[in-house]
Amino acid sequence: MEENRTEEIESDSFYYYMLFNCGLTSLFAVVGAFGNLLVIITVYTIPSLHTVSNILLASLACSDFLSSIIGVPLAVYVNIYSRTSFSDTALKGDIWYIPLYICCPVSVWHLFFITLDRFFAISYPYKYKKHARLIYAVYVGIFSWTIGVIWGLVPLFGGLEEDQDCSHPSVCQTYSYSAYRVYEVMSICGVVLTFCTIAVIYRKIFSISAKVKDENMPSGERERSDIFKRMKSLRKTIKTTMTVVIGFFVCWSPMVLYMAIHVGYKPTNYPMNIFRAFAEVTSILSLSINPIIYNFMLKSFQEGFRRTITRIVSCYF
Repeated sequence: MEENRTEEIESDSFYYYMLFNCGLTSLFAVVGAFGNLLVIITVYTIPSLHTVSNILLASLACSDFLSSIIGVPLAVYVNIYSRTSFSDTALKGDIWYIPLYICCPVSVWHLFFITLDRFFAISYPYKYKKHARLIYAVYVGIFSWTIGVIWGLVPLFGGLEEDQDCSHPSVCQTYSYSAYRVYEVMSICGVVLTFCTIAVIYRKIFSISAKVKDENMPSGERERSDIFKRMKSLRKTIKTTMTVVIGFFVCWSPMVLYMAIHVGYKPTNYPMNIFRAFAEVTSILSLSINPIIYNFMLKSFQEGFRRTITRIVSCYF
């Protein structure tokens, strides 16, 4: 009788985990896939959007798009077949999480270089306008992807093991304990240090922006000034990229906190399992918010999205 009761609780726990975790992550992945694909197509097809910062944003969108169509479906697949539940959210078959492990550091490096690009654009406007080339954005994108791939593959260096608690050994291959701990420490240090560095850079950016804004120039002359117009557009772009950075780190902060706790010991209590599931959902939420931010904060992207959607609809209907 007691055994049947335990099985019933486990079944309910699995059902609610699937409804909460897999349901929400799938929803965010679908929104992220369509939104980021729209960003990629818009930047590629509209010449006026061919700038260094927009190319980096499109490369970032590629990372989120691949996570949405490859990483999330694989994670949902292994969660279902390993019967992960709120009673046990230990990663089973976490070799299937490799696409997500790769895309996270790729996104972090992109955000760092986007921030640097905005810093140089506002600190040295004349030199930036003269020397900024799209090929530089391509080089930076390749570098970010290379570092991200190497970073995401670190857990594989320790070899693979089979999870004995999993009912599908072919699905439930996991990293060695020591290799995964190395990856967790790298991820925690990388995310925290990058966020602190970006925060310092944005503080400097807004300090420079305020000085430019408060220049002693008559109001009418200031409005007609090309420099003023460029700076006004640049400040709007800076606010947008800063919002993207904040959104990413807010979404990933629960997972970083969980990893920090997990490094010290292996939490197995029910509340920590719920927190782990919540952290997974918020990290996947980061895949879908960027296109929404672009649409509401950048008029160029808003118009570009409208033109792209109109073009697509007219081709098929």
